[in-house]
Amino acid sequence: MTEIFPRQTEYYAFFTDFSTSFDVALEDLEEYLVADGPFDGVIGFSQGACLAASLMMQHARKEPPQSTFRCAIFICGIEPWNMTDGRTYNTTTDGELIQVPVATIYGSKDYQWAEASLALSRLCNSQTKEVFDHGRGHEIPRTSELTAGMARVIRKVIDRALHIH
Repeated sequence: MTEIFPRQTEYYAFFTDFSTSFDVALEDLEEYLVADGPFDGVIGFSQGACLAASLMMQHARKEPPQSTFRCAIFICGIEPWNMTDGRTYNTTTDGELIQVPVATIYGSKDYQWAEASLALSRLCNSQTKEVFDHGRGHEIPRTSELTAGMARVIRKVIDRALHIH
């Protein structure tokens, strides 16, 4: 690494403390939604999906439950983080809290995060969600066949959202 990056140069990381950084990102997203929303849907990849789902779960736990978006598209997402309890959400404790239509797109060859994507999907209403395995890794594939498959599940989710509201 030092051959590429000199030692005397200062470097920065996106965050130094996960919980603080995540909490700030969640607050920033909330402020953005209040200032510029409402929005019909959200699309997130990886940690972006985690952030969006975390906010949706947080809103779903309020009394009365609130709906942040009319639909969501999570691509290679990971389990949402519960800031209050300091843990990831899970179906055993939390059930299917995300009630809006959701498309979960993941890659079964994503050896690090495929199960996390499926865990996120299990937190979504089983009657209104769609799941698509693009069969690749932690990526958004660009072949015409896989793009068409992703588009089909996204279209179904959007159509459901339009008919629910």
